[in-house]
Amino acid sequence: METMMSARTPNQASDMPKHVVLVGFMGSGKSSVGRLLAGRLRRPFRDLDQIIESTSGQSVQQIFKLQGEVAFRAKERAALRDVLNSSEPIVLAVGGGTFSDASNRETLRDALTVYLETSVEEILSRIGAGEEKKKRPMLRGPSVEDTVARLFARREVDYQQASERVTTDGRSVEEVTEHIVSELGLERRALRNEDLGPGEEAQGVPEQTTIEVPEPPQLELVGSSNEVDVRVETSSHDYTVHIRPESGAWIAEGIAKLSRGRRIVVVTDTTVGKLHASDLMFHLKATGKEVSILRLEPGEGSKTLGTASRVYDFLLEHGLTRSDMLVALGGGVIGDLTGFVASTFLRGCDFVQVPTTTLAVMDSSVGGKTAVNTPRGKNLVGTFYQPLGVFVALSHLATQTSVEHAAGVVEGVKMALALDADVYRFMTKSARDILEFSESELTRAIAESVRLKAKVVKADEFESGVRAVLNFGHTVGHAIEAGESFQMLHGQAVALGMIAEAQWAEMEGYSRNISSSLRDVIEGLGLRSDWRRCQISTDAITLDKKRKGGGIQLPIVNSVGSFDLRTITVSALVEFVKRRSGA
Repeated sequence: METMMSARTPNQASDMPKHVVLVGFMGSGKSSVGRLLAGRLRRPFRDLDQIIESTSGQSVQQIFKLQGEVAFRAKERAALRDVLNSSEPIVLAVGGGTFSDASNRETLRDALTVYLETSVEEILSRIGAGEEKKKRPMLRGPSVEDTVARLFARREVDYQQASERVTTDGRSVEEVTEHIVSELGLERRALRNEDLGPGEEAQGVPEQTTIEVPEPPQLELVGSSNEVDVRVETSSHDYTVHIRPESGAWIAEGIAKLSRGRRIVVVTDTTVGKLHASDLMFHLKATGKEVSILRLEPGEGSKTLGTASRVYDFLLEHGLTRSDMLVALGGGVIGDLTGFVASTFLRGCDFVQVPTTTLAVMDSSVGGKTAVNTPRGKNLVGTFYQPLGVFVALSHLATQTSVEHAAGVVEGVKMALALDADVYRFMTKSARDILEFSESELTRAIAESVRLKAKVVKADEFESGVRAVLNFGHTVGHAIEAGESFQMLHGQAVALGMIAEAQWAEMEGYSRNISSSLRDVIEGLGLRSDWRRCQISTDAITLDKKRKGGGIQLPIVNSVGSFDLRTITVSALVEFVKRRSGA
């Protein structure tokens, strides 16, 4: 891939220029790229030819025909000086001959000039020879090809004096714009240097953002070192994640203390229900509460609006009120579905999480994300709604298969890789002990994962910024899940998605050696690592809920324990996936 070649010093490039000016030959896409770039930088867009036409009352063609090129260039110089005197930073597209004028280059000395480098062959394919030729006064003569080649040879040496250049051959307008923003960090610098009025804040997600998050909460030991509480702070209320070796009456007693009403409904699936429901129901009833249970079919097929409607009916039949409580007993599907129902039933009732899978314990039970799937993709309908508490018993997790357990550990690896190098080293070193349910190692792995999740939630509860880091691996991971008809465990798909997204970042030069480290860890957990052999639905990428217009926000782990957020074009990621996998 062609990279930007800079004529600026690092210090010069670190400050956001007042004006960004696109130069290049006719047909290089200056106006189209300029409009899109201006939108990304939240600046006005100006086209120099249009300014000349507006002030003179004549089209460029008419000025050339009636007054000649010398008169046009004089108007061009005057218009350029006027527009650059604007106190408001702009993105400006200039004519093909503007930058060949030495006085204009001097006028543009303090602006960031970007040369859209386009080959003669590409130019000819874009401008054609019909109506487009009539719009271009410089394309005189019997042979358009000869005229373009002659003009290009004369002007190209001047274009090379621009501050930066980017090749446009074979690239869409979106890809060229993305490359400009990515290579120069323009969106990030615009947010940093932009003059804001009193009380104003920069809006939108920067193209590249290095995130600072608050210190994570301390782990609170309760009794032995294998009994840990982690506090989660949110805007609605704070709550505690309780981690203990064994299940028992302590879970029901903790739930009863949080419950305001007299009725409790336990929502579970038929598999988990057989393993853990009777014990929980017995202890809940011992607290004096009126307890009912609803058993659903296991798996992603139950995470739908249709199932949610069935739960609503059950709650209404049992007379639940807003002060009563739901208990999510199960994995991520049950937790997400129950949380969604709790957030919408009677406009919100209380609920708690009793996660029984490693994935739910390390990730989905904490942070308040709830959702159901639609036929078009995962988690496309949902809310942010925090539980009143989370109750984790390692004994519940021991009933999983080894693959399910390993797939859950992946979520902890993800957070450690992006947020804490020390925790990442612990998890890679202790992977075997964690997989074999070593009580101390597993307790620490869960506690550290919850601690990292809690610090992200505190910084960005509603995913307007830093919380997007938790989506690392999920964009491609969800596409893999959809392509595999949801027959693959979520954690398995995320593991593959992390490797794929890390490889993309390395290809683009944003990080180094992350994918190989990840691959070693994933294989050490006994999971597959070659994502290219999967069925992948690229449609799922284009429908991803993290899209912003034609772009998608992707977390980039640039080194262990450090990350950026980048907005890239959807088409760029889709093309990478297709090229590498044949999807």
